[in-house]
Amino acid sequence: MTTDTFPSPAPSRFRVPLVFWRAGNVVLGLMLIAQLIWLEAPCLARDPEIRPLLETGCRWLGCRLPPFRDPGWIKVVDRGLYPIETPGGGLEFYLAMVNQAPFPQPFPRLRLTLTALDGAPLGRRVFGPDTYLPPSRPARMPIQKTVFVHLRLAPPARPVGGFQFELLP
Repeated sequence: MTTDTFPSPAPSRFRVPLVFWRAGNVVLGLMLIAQLIWLEAPCLARDPEIRPLLETGCRWLGCRLPPFRDPGWIKVVDRGLYPIETPGGGLEFYLAMVNQAPFPQPFPRLRLTLTALDGAPLGRRVFGPDTYLPPSRPARMPIQKTVFVHLRLAPPARPVGGFQFELLP
């Protein structure tokens, strides 16, 4: 029976102290966390629990988060389309909406489609906040406050049977 002996490794002339290994791991871990936050910031910024932490971090670092924007948080309270009973006629579109998000968000764009009696679309237009709100409006849609929209529309060439609208980011 023979025993094979392996040569022992040559003693190293330079050994990195353990404290440097630990510090390097901490730095790499922090860099990984920073990279995840940087890449996932738009998604994380929509989370009501995480956004305040990100805003605090951005104030400290001098960065800015994208504005919270999700039309799914906007509740439509009332809407309607009424004929204008004055010479020249036309239609008035009315909408009341409330931002139920935990943060103020930019006002949505509004896509309005008028339909004929048979349901075929007569016309479609997208209205921005500059069109449907007065110039004195706040920069963002406030939380839990009703916002009223009134749009005067030109008289259509064919009778209008209905309408559809969609809130867009």
